[in-house]
Amino acid sequence: MKARQQQQQNNGMPGSNNGNASRPKMGKMGGAGGANTNYSKLEEELKKESEQQQNANKQQQQSNTQSAEDEMNEKEAERIRLKREAQFEADLKKMNDEQRKKAQKQKKKDAKVVKRILKAHKANKHYQVLGIHNFEFQIGPLFIFNFSIGPIVLFRVKTKQIKKVYRNLARTVHPDKNSDGRAVEAFHALESSAAVLTDEKQRSDYDKRIISARRRRNRYALEKVMSATEFAWNKSCKTFGVTKKVLGPFSTPIMVIGALII
Repeated sequence: MKARQQQQQNNGMPGSNNGNASRPKMGKMGGAGGANTNYSKLEEELKKESEQQQNANKQQQQSNTQSAEDEMNEKEAERIRLKREAQFEADLKKMNDEQRKKAQKQKKKDAKVVKRILKAHKANKHYQVLGIHNFEFQIGPLFIFNFSIGPIVLFRVKTKQIKKVYRNLARTVHPDKNSDGRAVEAFHALESSAAVLTDEKQRSDYDKRIISARRRRNRYALEKVMSATEFAWNKSCKTFGVTKKVLGPFSTPIMVIGALII
């Protein structure tokens, strides 16, 4: 009996492993599982940061490479220009007065064409490089057409027409025919633009960029006009209120007469 009572007392003691009160409670989150989850998230974040840094470095390297190439191309173009200008001056000395005047007059015409092409090329306007001035219109969500003013007229310009314009202009700008010092540079610009416009995919992508940029400009201009209109209206209302207080009952006829005079 005493042994049994002693055992029952031991079972009820706080320190006993058999008592319910003394059983250890498990946490809501398992220790190992939570640690693994946190580690995976941290690893993903570090991986993303590493990829972003690599992309940024790659873009910077490409930008530096492009800048270096552009600088080299500019130096080479300037070298060719100076060489061609010197050759033209040397040729002038071999001519008589009539031939000299004719050559100088033609050189002015050649320079005008070259300047237009290079200006359009610098602005990345391929149509204008070829002398095609496009105007796009959209009816509904899908149908887009354009017409042109210049060597090609009416609605969407066909590829074969672009090729025809390119061939005619290439004969004018070719360094063997054009006496301007930058004719070589203009000829390469013409070839580059023609390559874009005669390739259907490149031309389609280029047209989409043009339309998107034009819409942004139009939206910005409309916002500016609306803002200016609202400002003018508020100012007019404020002026009318002040005038009405000052002139009293005579304010309305005086302002009407003033508007008619203006």
